[in-house]
Order: sequence, then C-alpha cells, then structure tokens
Amino acid sequence: LCLGLAFGGERIWNWVRQRPSASPRGEQIQLKSLVIFGCMLWVGVFSLRTFLQCQIWKNSFTLWGYQLLFYPDEPVALNNLATAYRDKPFFQKAEEDYRTLLQLEKEGLKDEAIKNKEKIVHPFEFLNELYKKAIAADPQYVDPTYNLAKLYQDVGRLSEALDLYHTVLKINPSYKDAQFNLGRLYQQLGQHSQAVVAYDQTIAANTTNAEVYVNVIKAYTEAL
Repeated sequence: LCLGLAFGGERIWNWVRQRPSASPRGEQIQLKSLVIFGCMLWVGVFSLRTFLQCQIWKNSFTLWGYQLLFYPDEPVALNNLATAYRDKPFFQKAEEDYRTLLQLEKEGLKDEAIKNKEKIVHPFEFLNELYKKAIAADPQYVDPTYNLAKLYQDVGRLSEALDLYHTVLKINPSYKDAQFNLGRLYQQLGQHSQAVVAYDQTIAANTTNAEVYVNVIKAYTEAL
C-alpha cells in the first residue's frame, strides 16, 4: 500500500512538472488540488486501517484468533480463546452433556448405548487441547492450568482437577481462586477436613479480600 502511494504520488508530481507553464493563479489552483487529493488519500488509508483494526478487536474470538495466526503458541492467546469459547452457550451446553456422559459411564452404561458420543466429546476435547497447548507453551503461566482444573471440576473429572489445582498452588501459593476451588473440590470428594484446610489457606493468603471471606463463609454454610 505504501509503495503504491509513493508510486502514485511520484507519477502525479512528474505530471505536474512536465505540464506547460500555467498562470500563477492556475499553479495555485493545481497546488490546492494536489493538497486536497493528498489529504483525501491519507484519510482513506487511515480509515481503511481503522476499519481493519476494528474487525480484529470486534470480540475475543477475532482478537485472540488473529494473534494466534502470527504466534500460534502464544499461551495467553490460547488460554483466553479457550475461556472465551467456554462462555458461549453452545459450549456450556456441551459441558452439561459431557458431564452427563461421564456419569452414565460411571453407572456402567456401555459406549455403544450412548448416542452421539463423539459429538458430545468433541467440544470438550477442543477446549482441553487449547488449554494443554497453552500449558505446554509456558508451564509457569498458571492461568491455563487453573482454567483446565476448573473445566475438569465442572464436568466431574475430579481427580484430574485435584492434581491440576495442586500444580497451580505449587507455582503460585497465593492464587486465591485455586485455593478456594480446591476447598470446593474436597467438599465434592467428601474430604471435609481437607476442605477446611484449603479454605483456611485461602483466607490466610488473602486477609484483606472481603470477597474471599464471603465465599468461604458461603461454602462453610453449604457444607453444614
């Protein structure tokens, strides 16, 4: 685009120089015309660039998807794209179906008796792979590890979620959401003494965070 503008500008300038001499008034009109043309051209260029940039920033999917075109292993983009997908109603419904599928399998229902199993599993595996790719790109960046643990917890893969929460807290012991959800997970597993320890650690690491106290008290109340 820049080369095209430069070439076009050069052609116009040469055309002006090669024209027969005009009256001073005519030269002034020509100069004004060139200035107006140049301004309009630059306005058009910047308008186009602004429009293209707005298309990139239109939503989380276009933003992080665009970044992954250039940096396919960028952990922040992979994590945020997966999290954006989780917020979509389609994936929320898919998680519910996957959770039901796992429950049916625990109850002994054979795979051949489950209709559309592959279709049910595919959205979950899509998110699973995005988070795992982000973790592999930077294991010290704990957000995708936490988000994958939360995904596993929400669908009922509790033992895997437990391991991932411990991984998060090993890297970042003050990660309050991981501490709190670890307590909730212990409650789900029926390990209430461990849940109390996790909640106490959540408060100890976040003594000035009122939200932490509210959530812990609520969790205690639900456990009674």
